[in-house]
Amino acid sequence: MTEASATILVVDDEPKNVKLLEAHLIPQGYQVVRAYSGKEALEQLTKQPVDLVLLDVMMPEMDGFAVTKQIRKHRGTRLIPIILVTALSGTEDRVRGIEAGCDDFISKPFEASEVLARVKTSLRMNYFRSLLDEKEKFEYVMDRAPLGIVLLSPKFQLESCNKKATELLGLTEQNLPKNFTDFLTSQFQIPSGQNLRGILLYDSTFELERPETKEFRPLILSVHSSPIRNPVGELTTIILLLTDITESQRKEFAELKFLDLISHKLRTPMMVIDGYANLLKDGVLGPLSEKQQEAVHSVWDKSSELIHTFEKQLGILGIHAGKARQHEADLELGAFFQEKIDILKKLFERQFPDKKIELNYPSDKSPFTLKVNPEYFELVIKSLLENALKFNTNVQVQVQITMEKREKELILIVTDNGMGIPPEEQEKIFELFYQIDKFRTGNVKGHGLGLTLVRDFMVVLGGRVEVESQIGKGSTFSLHFPISSQ
Repeated sequence: MTEASATILVVDDEPKNVKLLEAHLIPQGYQVVRAYSGKEALEQLTKQPVDLVLLDVMMPEMDGFAVTKQIRKHRGTRLIPIILVTALSGTEDRVRGIEAGCDDFISKPFEASEVLARVKTSLRMNYFRSLLDEKEKFEYVMDRAPLGIVLLSPKFQLESCNKKATELLGLTEQNLPKNFTDFLTSQFQIPSGQNLRGILLYDSTFELERPETKEFRPLILSVHSSPIRNPVGELTTIILLLTDITESQRKEFAELKFLDLISHKLRTPMMVIDGYANLLKDGVLGPLSEKQQEAVHSVWDKSSELIHTFEKQLGILGIHAGKARQHEADLELGAFFQEKIDILKKLFERQFPDKKIELNYPSDKSPFTLKVNPEYFELVIKSLLENALKFNTNVQVQVQITMEKREKELILIVTDNGMGIPPEEQEKIFELFYQIDKFRTGNVKGHGLGLTLVRDFMVVLGGRVEVESQIGKGSTFSLHFPISSQ
Protein backbone atom coordinates (compact mmCIF):
# COMPACT_ATOMS: atom_id res chain seq x y z
CA MET A 1 0.00 0.00 0.00
CA THR A 2 1.29 3.45 -0.94
CA GLU A 3 -0.10 6.62 0.59
CA ALA A 4 -1.83 7.56 -2.68
CA SER A 5 -3.56 4.16 -3.08
CA ALA A 6 -4.89 3.88 0.48
CA THR A 7 -8.52 2.99 1.22
CA ILE A 8 -10.27 5.56 3.43
CA LEU A 9 -13.55 5.03 5.26
CA VAL A 10 -15.55 8.31 5.33
CA VAL A 11 -18.26 8.34 8.00
CA ASP A 12 -20.85 11.13 8.28
CA ASP A 13 -24.65 11.14 8.70
CA GLU A 14 -24.82 14.05 6.20
CA PRO A 15 -24.43 12.70 2.60
CA LYS A 16 -23.28 16.11 1.36
CA ASN A 17 -20.30 16.01 3.74
CA VAL A 18 -19.36 12.53 2.49
CA LYS A 19 -19.50 13.75 -1.13
CA LEU A 20 -17.39 16.80 -0.27
CA LEU A 21 -14.64 14.66 1.29
CA GLU A 22 -14.80 12.30 -1.69
CA ALA A 23 -14.26 15.24 -4.01
CA HIS A 24 -11.00 16.03 -2.20
CA LEU A 25 -9.73 12.46 -1.82
CA ILE A 26 -10.53 10.59 -5.04
CA PRO A 27 -8.57 12.93 -7.37
CA GLN A 28 -5.49 12.17 -5.20
CA GLY A 29 -5.83 8.44 -5.93
CA TYR A 30 -7.43 7.39 -2.63
CA GLN A 31 -10.15 4.71 -2.59
CA VAL A 32 -13.21 5.83 -0.62
CA VAL A 33 -15.67 3.65 1.31
CA ARG A 34 -18.84 5.39 2.54
CA ALA A 35 -20.80 4.99 5.78
CA TYR A 36 -23.68 7.16 7.00
CA SER A 37 -23.83 6.09 10.65
CA GLY A 38 -21.60 4.70 13.39
CA LYS A 39 -23.22 1.27 13.13
CA GLU A 40 -22.73 1.18 9.34
CA ALA A 41 -19.08 2.21 9.79
CA LEU A 42 -18.40 -0.75 12.11
CA GLU A 43 -20.13 -3.10 9.63
CA GLN A 44 -17.95 -1.81 6.78
CA LEU A 45 -14.83 -2.54 8.81
CA THR A 46 -15.87 -6.19 9.10
CA LYS A 47 -16.32 -6.45 5.32
CA GLN A 48 -13.08 -4.97 4.01
CA PRO A 49 -9.74 -3.63 5.25
CA VAL A 50 -9.27 0.14 5.31
CA ASP A 51 -6.16 2.21 5.93
CA LEU A 52 -7.72 5.25 7.60
CA VAL A 53 -11.08 6.43 9.00
CA LEU A 54 -12.39 10.00 8.60
CA LEU A 55 -15.10 10.05 11.27
CA ASP A 56 -17.72 12.68 12.02
CA VAL A 57 -18.26 13.27 15.73
CA MET A 58 -21.85 14.51 15.92
CA MET A 59 -24.01 11.61 14.71
CA PRO A 60 -27.29 10.22 16.09
CA GLU A 61 -27.45 6.90 18.01
CA MET A 62 -23.65 6.35 18.06
CA ASP A 63 -21.37 9.38 17.99
CA GLY A 64 -17.77 9.48 16.77
CA PHE A 65 -16.33 8.98 20.27
CA ALA A 66 -18.26 5.71 20.73
CA VAL A 67 -17.29 4.47 17.26
CA THR A 68 -13.62 5.23 17.98
CA LYS A 69 -13.75 3.20 21.19
CA GLN A 70 -15.29 0.24 19.36
CA ILE A 71 -12.65 0.37 16.63
CA ARG A 72 -9.86 0.38 19.23
CA LYS A 73 -11.36 -2.63 21.07
CA HIS A 74 -10.90 -5.12 18.24
CA ARG A 75 -7.47 -6.56 17.40
CA GLY A 76 -8.09 -6.43 13.65
CA THR A 77 -8.89 -2.71 13.63
CA ARG A 78 -7.09 -1.31 16.69
CA LEU A 79 -4.18 0.12 14.66
CA ILE A 80 -6.24 1.90 11.99
CA PRO A 81 -5.62 5.67 12.23
CA ILE A 82 -8.75 7.66 13.02
CA ILE A 83 -9.22 11.37 12.27
CA LEU A 84 -12.24 12.95 13.92
CA VAL A 85 -14.01 15.55 11.77
CA THR A 86 -15.80 17.90 14.14
CA ALA A 87 -17.34 21.32 14.57
CA LEU A 88 -16.56 21.07 18.28
CA SER A 89 -13.60 23.20 19.26
CA GLY A 90 -13.57 23.02 23.05
CA THR A 91 -10.61 21.50 24.89
CA GLU A 92 -12.91 19.09 26.74
CA ASP A 93 -14.22 17.62 23.46
CA ARG A 94 -10.76 17.15 22.06
CA VAL A 95 -9.65 15.41 25.28
CA ARG A 96 -12.65 13.05 24.92
CA GLY A 97 -11.47 12.24 21.38
CA ILE A 98 -7.92 11.55 22.50
CA GLU A 99 -9.13 9.38 25.39
CA ALA A 100 -11.34 7.42 22.98
CA GLY A 101 -8.28 6.72 20.83
CA CYS A 102 -8.33 9.09 17.86
CA ASP A 103 -5.11 10.14 16.14
CA ASP A 104 -5.96 13.64 14.87
CA PHE A 105 -8.70 16.22 14.33
CA ILE A 106 -10.04 18.20 11.37
CA SER A 107 -12.24 21.14 12.19
CA LYS A 108 -15.42 21.97 10.29
CA PRO A 109 -15.65 23.74 7.96
CA PHE A 110 -12.48 22.22 6.53
CA GLU A 111 -10.09 23.21 3.80
CA ALA A 112 -9.01 20.70 1.15
CA SER A 113 -5.31 21.33 1.81
CA GLU A 114 -5.72 20.63 5.54
CA VAL A 115 -7.67 17.41 4.90
CA LEU A 116 -5.05 16.09 2.49
CA ALA A 117 -2.12 17.06 4.71
CA ARG A 118 -3.59 15.39 7.81
CA VAL A 119 -4.57 12.26 5.86
CA LYS A 120 -1.09 11.96 4.42
CA THR A 121 0.57 12.43 7.82
CA SER A 122 -1.70 9.89 9.54
CA LEU A 123 -1.10 7.27 6.85
CA ARG A 124 2.64 7.77 7.14
CA MET A 125 2.53 7.47 10.94
CA ASN A 126 0.41 4.33 10.64
CA TYR A 127 3.04 2.71 8.43
CA PHE A 128 5.67 3.15 11.13
CA ARG A 129 3.21 2.01 13.78
CA SER A 130 2.51 -1.19 11.88
CA LEU A 131 6.24 -1.86 11.58
CA LEU A 132 6.58 -1.47 15.34
CA ASP A 133 3.63 -3.79 15.90
CA GLU A 134 5.15 -6.46 13.64
CA LYS A 135 8.45 -6.11 15.50
CA GLU A 136 6.67 -6.61 18.82
CA LYS A 137 4.88 -9.69 17.47
CA PHE A 138 8.15 -11.11 16.21
CA GLU A 139 9.89 -10.52 19.53
CA TYR A 140 6.92 -12.04 21.41
CA VAL A 141 7.08 -15.22 19.32
CA MET A 142 10.88 -15.33 19.50
CA ASP A 143 10.94 -15.19 23.30
CA ARG A 144 8.38 -17.97 23.64
CA ALA A 145 9.87 -20.30 21.06
CA PRO A 146 11.00 -23.69 22.48
CA LEU A 147 14.20 -23.48 20.41
CA GLY A 148 17.09 -21.11 20.94
CA ILE A 149 17.14 -18.59 18.08
CA VAL A 150 20.20 -16.49 17.26
CA LEU A 151 20.54 -13.89 14.48
CA LEU A 152 24.05 -13.04 13.31
CA SER A 153 25.34 -10.38 10.95
CA PRO A 154 27.45 -11.35 7.89
CA LYS A 155 30.49 -10.57 10.07
CA PHE A 156 29.28 -13.10 12.71
CA GLN A 157 28.30 -10.39 15.18
CA LEU A 158 25.34 -11.09 17.45
CA GLU A 159 22.34 -9.05 16.32
CA SER A 160 19.59 -10.70 18.33
CA CYS A 161 18.81 -13.80 20.36
CA ASN A 162 15.72 -15.02 22.18
CA LYS A 163 15.31 -15.95 25.83
CA LYS A 164 15.88 -19.67 25.23
CA ALA A 165 19.18 -18.99 23.43
CA THR A 166 20.49 -16.86 26.29
CA GLU A 167 19.59 -19.64 28.74
CA LEU A 168 21.34 -22.32 26.67
CA LEU A 169 24.46 -20.22 26.11
CA GLY A 170 24.65 -18.72 29.59
CA LEU A 171 24.33 -15.14 28.34
CA THR A 172 22.87 -12.02 29.92
CA GLU A 173 22.21 -8.56 28.53
CA GLN A 174 25.37 -7.41 30.27
CA ASN A 175 27.70 -10.03 28.74
CA LEU A 176 26.52 -10.35 25.13
CA PRO A 177 29.61 -11.23 23.05
CA LYS A 178 30.66 -8.95 20.21
CA ASN A 179 32.03 -11.76 18.08
CA PHE A 180 29.74 -14.76 18.36
CA THR A 181 32.00 -17.36 16.73
CA ASP A 182 34.88 -16.46 19.06
CA PHE A 183 32.49 -16.90 21.98
CA LEU A 184 31.35 -20.34 20.80
CA THR A 185 34.88 -21.61 20.23
CA SER A 186 35.86 -20.45 23.72
CA GLN A 187 32.93 -22.18 25.40
CA PHE A 188 32.26 -25.28 23.29
CA GLN A 189 34.10 -28.06 21.53
CA ILE A 190 33.73 -27.57 17.76
CA PRO A 191 33.31 -30.58 15.41
CA SER A 192 36.77 -32.03 14.77
CA GLY A 193 38.59 -30.68 11.74
CA GLN A 194 35.88 -28.15 10.84
CA ASN A 195 36.00 -24.37 10.67
CA LEU A 196 33.03 -22.89 12.53
CA ARG A 197 32.66 -19.85 10.29
CA GLY A 198 32.83 -22.08 7.25
CA ILE A 199 30.04 -24.27 8.64
CA LEU A 200 27.78 -21.28 9.41
CA LEU A 201 27.96 -19.97 5.84
CA TYR A 202 25.94 -22.93 4.53
CA ASP A 203 22.76 -24.76 5.46
CA SER A 204 24.14 -27.27 7.95
CA THR A 205 23.45 -29.09 11.20
CA PHE A 206 26.20 -29.82 13.69
CA GLU A 207 26.76 -30.34 17.40
CA LEU A 208 28.52 -28.21 20.01
CA GLU A 209 29.64 -29.80 23.27
CA ARG A 210 30.54 -28.16 26.55
CA PRO A 211 32.25 -30.66 28.86
CA GLU A 212 31.16 -30.97 32.47
CA THR A 213 32.92 -28.66 34.95
CA LYS A 214 32.53 -27.88 38.64
CA GLU A 215 30.29 -24.94 37.73
CA PHE A 216 28.31 -26.36 34.82
CA ARG A 217 26.69 -29.61 33.84
CA PRO A 218 27.66 -31.07 30.46
CA LEU A 219 25.77 -29.53 27.58
CA ILE A 220 25.36 -30.72 24.01
CA LEU A 221 23.61 -28.45 21.52
CA SER A 222 22.34 -29.34 18.10
CA VAL A 223 22.83 -26.27 15.90
CA HIS A 224 21.12 -25.70 12.57
CA SER A 225 22.54 -22.84 10.51
CA SER A 226 20.44 -21.10 7.81
CA PRO A 227 22.21 -18.25 5.99
CA ILE A 228 19.85 -15.71 4.37
CA ARG A 229 20.90 -13.99 1.16
CA ASN A 230 19.33 -11.11 -0.77
CA PRO A 231 18.25 -11.43 -4.44
CA VAL A 232 21.78 -10.63 -5.66
CA GLY A 233 23.32 -13.35 -3.49
CA GLU A 234 24.78 -11.17 -0.74
CA LEU A 235 24.69 -12.62 2.78
CA THR A 236 22.40 -10.54 5.02
CA THR A 237 21.68 -12.67 8.10
CA ILE A 238 22.68 -16.02 9.60
CA ILE A 239 19.92 -17.73 11.59
CA LEU A 240 20.95 -20.34 14.16
CA LEU A 241 18.46 -22.72 15.78
CA LEU A 242 19.73 -24.27 19.02
CA THR A 243 18.34 -27.41 20.66
CA ASP A 244 19.52 -28.96 23.92
CA ILE A 245 20.11 -32.65 23.11
CA THR A 246 22.17 -33.49 26.20
CA GLU A 247 19.60 -35.90 27.62
CA SER A 248 18.87 -37.59 24.31
CA GLN A 249 22.62 -37.97 23.73
CA ARG A 250 23.07 -39.48 27.18
CA LYS A 251 20.31 -41.95 26.41
CA GLU A 252 21.81 -42.69 23.01
CA PHE A 253 25.26 -43.23 24.55
CA ALA A 254 23.77 -45.86 26.88
CA GLU A 255 22.07 -47.50 23.92
CA LEU A 256 25.32 -47.49 21.95
CA LYS A 257 27.09 -49.24 24.82
CA PHE A 258 24.36 -51.86 24.72
CA LEU A 259 24.81 -52.21 20.94
CA ASP A 260 28.55 -52.60 21.40
CA LEU A 261 28.05 -55.39 23.90
CA ILE A 262 25.47 -57.23 21.78
CA SER A 263 27.38 -56.84 18.52
CA HIS A 264 30.71 -58.12 19.77
CA LYS A 265 29.31 -60.92 21.91
CA LEU A 266 26.91 -62.35 19.33
CA ARG A 267 28.36 -61.53 15.91
CA THR A 268 31.15 -64.12 16.05
CA PRO A 269 28.94 -67.12 16.93
CA MET A 270 26.38 -65.95 14.35
CA MET A 271 29.09 -65.89 11.67
CA VAL A 272 29.92 -69.52 12.54
CA ILE A 273 26.24 -70.51 12.35
CA ASP A 274 25.82 -68.70 9.05
CA GLY A 275 28.96 -70.27 7.59
CA TYR A 276 27.95 -73.84 8.44
CA ALA A 277 24.36 -73.22 7.31
CA ASN A 278 25.71 -72.03 3.97
CA LEU A 279 27.88 -75.13 3.62
CA LEU A 280 24.93 -77.39 4.43
CA LYS A 281 22.66 -75.51 2.03
CA ASP A 282 25.14 -75.90 -0.84
CA GLY A 283 25.61 -79.62 -0.15
CA VAL A 284 29.30 -79.30 0.69
CA LEU A 285 28.83 -81.39 3.84
CA GLY A 286 26.75 -84.06 2.15
CA PRO A 287 23.28 -84.52 0.68
CA LEU A 288 20.21 -83.42 2.65
CA SER A 289 16.60 -84.47 2.45
CA GLU A 290 13.97 -81.99 1.29
CA LYS A 291 12.89 -81.27 4.87
CA GLN A 292 16.49 -80.85 5.95
CA GLN A 293 17.13 -78.45 3.05
CA GLU A 294 14.07 -76.43 4.08
CA ALA A 295 15.28 -76.28 7.70
CA VAL A 296 18.82 -75.28 6.70
CA HIS A 297 17.48 -72.54 4.41
CA SER A 298 15.46 -71.15 7.32
CA VAL A 299 18.54 -71.17 9.58
CA TRP A 300 20.63 -69.49 6.87
CA ASP A 301 17.98 -66.80 6.19
CA LYS A 302 17.67 -65.91 9.87
CA SER A 303 21.41 -65.93 10.49
CA SER A 304 21.96 -63.67 7.47
CA GLU A 305 19.27 -61.33 8.77
CA LEU A 306 20.95 -61.13 12.17
CA ILE A 307 24.40 -60.58 10.65
CA HIS A 308 22.96 -57.71 8.57
CA THR A 309 21.59 -56.21 11.81
CA PHE A 310 25.00 -56.54 13.44
CA GLU A 311 26.56 -54.80 10.41
CA LYS A 312 24.32 -51.80 10.98
CA GLN A 313 25.06 -51.83 14.69
CA LEU A 314 28.79 -51.93 14.08
CA GLY A 315 28.38 -49.27 11.41
CA ILE A 316 26.78 -46.87 13.93
CA LEU A 317 29.46 -47.69 16.49
CA GLY A 318 32.19 -47.16 13.88
CA ILE A 319 30.75 -43.77 12.90
CA HIS A 320 30.78 -42.63 16.52
CA ALA A 321 34.34 -43.93 16.88
CA GLY A 322 35.45 -41.81 13.91
CA LYS A 323 36.01 -44.72 11.53
CA ALA A 324 33.66 -43.33 8.87
CA ARG A 325 36.22 -40.64 8.00
CA GLN A 326 39.09 -43.07 7.74
CA HIS A 327 40.23 -44.54 4.40
CA GLU A 328 38.25 -41.95 2.42
CA ALA A 329 38.63 -42.05 -1.35
CA ASP A 330 37.14 -40.36 -4.41
CA LEU A 331 34.05 -42.40 -5.26
CA GLU A 332 32.45 -41.88 -8.67
CA LEU A 333 28.75 -42.37 -7.95
CA GLY A 334 27.61 -43.44 -11.40
CA ALA A 335 30.15 -46.28 -11.42
CA PHE A 336 29.27 -47.16 -7.81
CA PHE A 337 25.59 -47.66 -8.59
CA GLN A 338 26.32 -49.56 -11.82
CA GLU A 339 28.45 -51.97 -9.82
CA LYS A 340 26.31 -52.31 -6.70
CA ILE A 341 22.67 -51.86 -7.68
CA ASP A 342 22.14 -55.34 -9.18
CA ILE A 343 23.84 -56.97 -6.19
CA LEU A 344 21.61 -55.04 -3.80
CA LYS A 345 18.51 -55.81 -5.86
CA LYS A 346 19.17 -59.56 -5.63
CA LEU A 347 19.78 -59.25 -1.90
CA PHE A 348 16.49 -57.38 -1.42
CA GLU A 349 14.55 -59.83 -3.61
CA ARG A 350 15.64 -62.62 -1.27
CA GLN A 351 14.84 -60.44 1.76
CA PHE A 352 11.41 -59.42 0.40
CA PRO A 353 10.26 -62.38 -1.75
CA ASP A 354 6.63 -61.14 -1.87
CA LYS A 355 7.56 -57.84 -3.56
CA LYS A 356 8.36 -56.96 -7.16
CA ILE A 357 11.26 -54.56 -6.82
CA GLU A 358 12.21 -51.87 -9.32
CA LEU A 359 15.36 -49.89 -8.52
CA ASN A 360 16.07 -47.02 -10.90
CA TYR A 361 19.39 -45.23 -10.65
CA PRO A 362 21.45 -42.74 -12.71
CA SER A 363 23.17 -44.86 -15.34
CA ASP A 364 24.87 -41.98 -17.13
CA LYS A 365 28.50 -41.15 -16.51
CA SER A 366 27.98 -37.69 -15.05
CA PRO A 367 31.03 -36.67 -12.98
CA PHE A 368 29.36 -36.91 -9.57
CA THR A 369 32.19 -37.73 -7.19
CA LEU A 370 32.32 -37.84 -3.40
CA LYS A 371 35.26 -38.25 -1.10
CA VAL A 372 33.92 -40.84 1.36
CA ASN A 373 34.71 -44.13 3.01
CA PRO A 374 33.31 -46.55 0.36
CA GLU A 375 32.41 -49.23 2.91
CA TYR A 376 30.35 -46.89 5.07
CA PHE A 377 28.80 -45.19 2.04
CA GLU A 378 27.60 -48.56 0.75
CA LEU A 379 26.14 -49.39 4.15
CA VAL A 380 24.28 -46.06 4.18
CA ILE A 381 22.83 -46.61 0.69
CA LYS A 382 21.87 -50.17 1.59
CA SER A 383 20.09 -48.98 4.75
CA LEU A 384 18.26 -46.21 2.88
CA LEU A 385 17.04 -48.57 0.14
CA GLU A 386 16.08 -51.25 2.65
CA ASN A 387 14.00 -48.68 4.53
CA ALA A 388 12.18 -47.75 1.31
CA LEU A 389 11.32 -51.42 0.70
CA LYS A 390 10.57 -52.48 4.26
CA PHE A 391 7.84 -49.94 4.97
CA ASN A 392 6.09 -50.28 1.62
CA THR A 393 2.81 -52.18 1.45
CA ASN A 394 2.72 -52.19 -2.36
CA VAL A 395 3.50 -55.41 -4.19
CA GLN A 396 5.12 -53.38 -6.98
CA VAL A 397 7.80 -51.36 -5.21
CA GLN A 398 9.48 -48.53 -7.10
CA VAL A 399 12.56 -46.73 -5.83
CA GLN A 400 14.19 -43.92 -7.80
CA ILE A 401 17.74 -42.71 -7.11
CA THR A 402 18.75 -39.34 -8.56
CA MET A 403 21.58 -36.89 -8.01
CA GLU A 404 22.00 -33.17 -8.46
CA LYS A 405 24.77 -30.70 -7.81
CA ARG A 406 24.26 -27.26 -6.31
CA GLU A 407 26.74 -24.52 -5.58
CA LYS A 408 28.16 -25.95 -2.36
CA GLU A 409 26.64 -29.41 -2.07
CA LEU A 410 25.93 -32.63 -3.90
CA ILE A 411 22.49 -34.10 -3.21
CA LEU A 412 21.63 -37.78 -3.51
CA ILE A 413 17.85 -38.33 -3.59
CA VAL A 414 15.97 -41.58 -2.92
CA THR A 415 12.24 -41.53 -3.74
CA ASP A 416 9.79 -44.40 -3.15
CA ASN A 417 6.14 -45.12 -3.86
CA GLY A 418 5.33 -46.24 -0.32
CA MET A 419 2.58 -45.20 2.05
CA GLY A 420 4.35 -42.09 3.28
CA ILE A 421 5.33 -40.96 6.77
CA PRO A 422 2.98 -38.96 9.05
CA PRO A 423 4.27 -35.42 9.73
CA GLU A 424 4.51 -36.04 13.48
CA GLU A 425 6.82 -39.04 12.88
CA GLN A 426 9.25 -37.45 10.43
CA GLU A 427 11.62 -36.05 13.07
CA LYS A 428 11.53 -39.22 15.19
CA ILE A 429 12.38 -41.79 12.50
CA PHE A 430 16.12 -41.00 12.77
CA GLU A 431 16.23 -41.81 16.49
CA LEU A 432 18.01 -44.98 17.60
CA PHE A 433 15.65 -48.00 17.86
CA TYR A 434 12.66 -45.89 16.72
CA GLN A 435 10.01 -47.36 14.46
CA ILE A 436 6.64 -45.89 13.55
CA ASP A 437 4.04 -47.26 15.99
CA LYS A 438 2.05 -48.93 13.23
CA PHE A 439 5.03 -51.21 12.51
CA ARG A 440 5.92 -52.12 16.10
CA THR A 441 3.91 -55.31 15.75
CA GLY A 442 6.68 -57.63 14.65
CA ASN A 443 5.20 -57.86 11.17
CA VAL A 444 7.95 -55.67 9.76
CA LYS A 445 11.51 -56.86 10.22
CA GLY A 446 13.81 -54.28 11.70
CA HIS A 447 15.13 -52.67 14.84
CA GLY A 448 15.15 -48.94 14.05
CA LEU A 449 18.86 -48.80 13.18
CA GLY A 450 19.09 -48.00 9.47
CA LEU A 451 18.00 -44.35 9.47
CA THR A 452 20.04 -43.63 12.60
CA LEU A 453 23.09 -44.89 10.73
CA VAL A 454 22.24 -42.63 7.76
CA ARG A 455 21.78 -39.60 10.02
CA ASP A 456 24.99 -40.15 11.98
CA PHE A 457 27.02 -40.69 8.81
CA MET A 458 25.78 -37.42 7.31
CA VAL A 459 26.40 -35.47 10.55
CA VAL A 460 29.99 -36.74 10.69
CA LEU A 461 30.54 -35.53 7.12
CA GLY A 462 29.12 -32.10 7.98
CA GLY A 463 26.05 -32.73 5.83
CA ARG A 464 22.44 -33.58 6.59
CA VAL A 465 19.60 -35.89 5.66
CA GLU A 466 16.14 -34.51 4.97
CA VAL A 467 12.80 -36.21 4.42
CA GLU A 468 9.71 -35.06 2.56
CA SER A 469 6.65 -37.27 2.66
CA GLN A 470 2.91 -37.29 2.04
CA ILE A 471 0.55 -39.96 3.27
CA GLY A 472 -0.31 -42.25 0.36
CA LYS A 473 2.20 -40.62 -1.98
CA GLY A 474 5.53 -42.01 -0.82
CA SER A 475 8.65 -40.46 0.67
CA THR A 476 11.78 -38.71 -0.54
CA PHE A 477 15.02 -38.85 1.43
CA SER A 478 17.78 -36.47 0.35
CA LEU A 479 21.40 -36.72 1.47
CA HIS A 480 23.14 -33.33 1.31
CA PHE A 481 26.92 -33.76 1.03
CA PRO A 482 28.92 -30.53 1.51
CA ILE A 483 31.38 -30.28 -1.40
CA SER A 484 33.46 -27.65 0.39
CA SER A 485 34.39 -30.09 3.17
CA GLN A 486 36.04 -32.51 0.75
